[in-house]
Amino acid sequence: MPGINPHSSGSTANVVIPASSLRRTSSSCSLPIAEQPVSLAETPLEDGWECLRYLRVSAISSTVVPSSERSQLAELDREPHIPLDNNVHRLFKRRRWPSLTDKEYDLLLPSLTIATKFMEQPQLLEFWKHIYLGALEYDGTKGHYLALTKYESSQHADKAIRSVFDVYLPEQLKFGFYDLDPLGNKIDGLSFGSEERYRLFCACYQLGPPDLIFCHPHIVLHIHYLYDLKYLVEYGTEDEMRDVFLRIAITLCHELAHIVWKYRIQGDFIQT
Repeated sequence: MPGINPHSSGSTANVVIPASSLRRTSSSCSLPIAEQPVSLAETPLEDGWECLRYLRVSAISSTVVPSSERSQLAELDREPHIPLDNNVHRLFKRRRWPSLTDKEYDLLLPSLTIATKFMEQPQLLEFWKHIYLGALEYDGTKGHYLALTKYESSQHADKAIRSVFDVYLPEQLKFGFYDLDPLGNKIDGLSFGSEERYRLFCACYQLGPPDLIFCHPHIVLHIHYLYDLKYLVEYGTEDEMRDVFLRIAITLCHELAHIVWKYRIQGDFIQT
């Protein structure tokens, strides 16, 4: 099945860009952290870059990639590499990240390129179609679940899921970063089906009741991702940068699955 067509946001990104080429040229930050002659506590930093004094653990260790699947993820490195020469999908274009500076958005571009490539893969599209169009069934043992339907393999189903990602969400969905530590150390992202629920969360860390309507949805990623990128672009290796790029892309696609479900149920709470 054809993938969702990416639309250029005006920028392209390639994850093979070496980390060294992304570093700022400030003389106070040109050496790796182990070779810094001045302590980080004394190093002058630009406004908004104070987080360079800290680094979260960059290993893939969260629920975004369940422990049972990490060995399979490691096996991917032995497969032929897919070139990341695609443009960023319009779903991720600059104006959908209103809280970021241009510099911060540029740091994200390799992750957005990877996420766009994921969106083109038939397996992931089939999964999203199943969430959107699968038949809701109930079993006394399993509870609610989604059963496969013949409609999911039709051209009408392809058109339906494309309209969600290519037409509706690029005009509605917003992205950002937020400190999710108060919710526990295994939360890397959250999705909200409405502006109201998003604002409630920002005000008091309450997830609140189910969305009554699906309007102006939000996805937030843990702020440590942004901190990690800012730190590693100065002091990290290419492998460390690639690791964070991949983790962000995985988290985005994980949260998009929640958004598809929220879009489908439109306020009807069903525990699946």
